[in-house]
Formats: sequence, structure tokens, C-alpha cells
Amino acid sequence: MNNQPNAFFFETEQIPENSLLFEELQKQELFFSYFQIDPNYYLFFYGQTSIDIDLIEPVITIIEELDRKQRKLQSLRGFFLYALETMENGKDLQILRTNLQPSFWRTLKTILRQNKKAVLLEFLFGSQKISSTTDADIEKKFKALENNLNSLQEKVIHLENQILAEKGSRNVLLDATRIPLKAGEPSEQYNPTLTSK
Repeated sequence: MNNQPNAFFFETEQIPENSLLFEELQKQELFFSYFQIDPNYYLFFYGQTSIDIDLIEPVITIIEELDRKQRKLQSLRGFFLYALETMENGKDLQILRTNLQPSFWRTLKTILRQNKKAVLLEFLFGSQKISSTTDADIEKKFKALENNLNSLQEKVIHLENQILAEKGSRNVLLDATRIPLKAGEPSEQYNPTLTSK
């Protein structure tokens, strides 16, 4: 196993939702993008260290390994250029599953134009973070946030009801102080015990 960064680019059959492939890619700390262009499905993944392809191949059906144009691709840059070219030649691109940043492919195109290996490597491995959260983790976090929001909303409603109840009680008290006095009783304004301190 060498420590050279490397990549794989495959045209595959559609990968089922419950496939263990994406978990395996995460375990190997690989960056991946699974996408559909027109009726075809593609899987592109790369890593900073050697990739154990023997653990990946059994969980997908590969139609074609896209590792050559006129000759076999040798560099990361070559694989990325090939993937971008494939994306641009299609009419309808849809990213189905990825752990890359949303703007990854757009930004990559700009970086590849610079033709600087150090800048490319910094972008590929320095700025990208492999997300260890799965869809289930995200769903759990979303549910927890939703429950917190609902709880806060209930508390706000309860507090509003309390405030309205207190205002209602004050209005009743104010209304009681406005009851006309019987003749001979001192009025509120002149009663020194009712003045505010």
C-alpha cells in the first residue's frame, strides 16, 4: 500500500439505497460523489492513501471502469478532468449521494485551470472534511431540533397565556376600583393609603 493519493471513476448500475457501499467508503475515509447523468450512473471517489478496492467492488455492479482516454489515466488531475468532462457532456446531472461540499465540482473546475498541484492537493484534502454523519444521524439531529422547537413553542404559548390571564386579573381589579362610590365615601384619589410609593 502506497501513500499516493488516488482515485477511481466507474460507470455503474444504479446503487440501491440500502447499499453498504457508502458506509465502506466512509470507513476508508474516502471522498465520493455518486451521480446520475441522463440514464447513466457514475461513482467517483478518491482518497489520500491507498484504496482497498477489493472491499468496494463486491457491493456495486461496475459497467465500466473509466480510467483511460487515449491512454490510462495516471494522475488525480486526469481523473477529475475526465469526471468534469463527463458531467459537462450530459444533459441532466443529478448528484445522488456525496460527502463533498455542495460547490465542490464548480470550485474544482477553477482550481484545475490553475494547473498547480499544491493548490489542487490543498483543495482536495485540506479544505474538504469527510462527514462521518449518516442520513440516520442527520434525521436524529433534525428530530431532536424539531422536538426542542416544539417544546419552546409550547413554553411561549404557556407564557403568553399566563400574561393574558394576569392582564385579565388586573383589568378586573381596575374595573373594581372604578365602581362608583356611594355618597359619603371618600374617593380613591383622596385616599392616602391607595397612593403608590
